Amino acid sequence: MADEREIFPQTAYFKGAIDLMNRMDTSKFPLMLNRIIKTLHLKNESPFTDDEKEQLEGVFELSSAELANALESSAFIFEQAAYFGLKLPPFKAHLEKAGLEQEQIIAFLRVWDVEGANFVAKLRDTSMVPRTMTDVKYQLHLDMAQGSLSRLKDPSAIFELTLRSTEASSEGKEDKPTHVKMQFDHEQLVSFYNNLETIQKQLDQLS
Repeated sequence: MADEREIFPQTAYFKGAIDLMNRMDTSKFPLMLNRIIKTLHLKNESPFTDDEKEQLEGVFELSSAELANALESSAFIFEQAAYFGLKLPPFKAHLEKAGLEQEQIIAFLRVWDVEGANFVAKLRDTSMVPRTMTDVKYQLHLDMAQGSLSRLKDPSAIFELTLRSTEASSEGKEDKPTHVKMQFDHEQLVSFYNNLETIQKQLDQLS
């Protein structure tokens, strides 16, 4: 059964990146992809230095903006492959649907075949946010309309999230937790729950 999920966006920016990749030297393109995927799990770290980017602009005959688009979109393609747990056949089908030429598709598939599992494993072990939730408390809240106990306002749920830093303190001190309170009415709570269900399914695909 064909995978009919929309993995890649049909935006002008992404389509432009696909066109740029199709123009790239196929002997150098796999090397670029290999560097990208090996550093993609690192926060705030570019796979190439400024000097290397200038060299790539010359090799691929791209402007600075065009190279940036190609690098960002190549990284995005690998991130989506990891996010949706793509195996080689569906990955190939989605790249073809996106408009990538066969030689570029082969480059992506070869890099993914060798580095994909390692990249996904690193994603599992890497926190992408500065704080994570360590505890959650909740309570139900009922407001009475003023002057009449018979007129009951809509109930709400109040959540208190405890967040801690994922980064070690430079002084070795224990990080003080941050407490965040959120209030939901019934409709908002249902929407929030549905979003959590979607996120859980996507996390399951990475496990």
